[in-house]
Amino acid sequence: CAAEVPYRLLRGAGADAVSVDAHLVSDHQLDELGEFVDAGGSVWLGVLPGADAPISLADARRTVRDIWGKLGFGPRLLAERVVVTPSCGLAGASRSYLREALAVLRDTAKALAEESL
Repeated sequence: CAAEVPYRLLRGAGADAVSVDAHLVSDHQLDELGEFVDAGGSVWLGVLPGADAPISLADARRTVRDIWGKLGFGPRLLAERVVVTPSCGLAGASRSYLREALAVLRDTAKALAEESL
């Protein structure tokens, strides 16, 4: 949930995955994030708000595609290395939002995997 994720530090410490809020990934961090992925790391990409808010499958897919497109990796690797998640957990979400968010995340992952074939 931080704007400045220390990707190189995490990779150097042996992390094989990082969880980041997609909306906080800035363009100047893309090289470090790309290096992390290139070194075999996975990204748990927070694409949905963690509390009740309007959400859509189209917005979630677009968020993932935008970041992945900027990184320059192909769609097949996206399906292998990206897990879509809420941005910062769902502790503050209502039960109905929780159900909707999990359904959108499931459908987003499914759609992105199908696109990579």
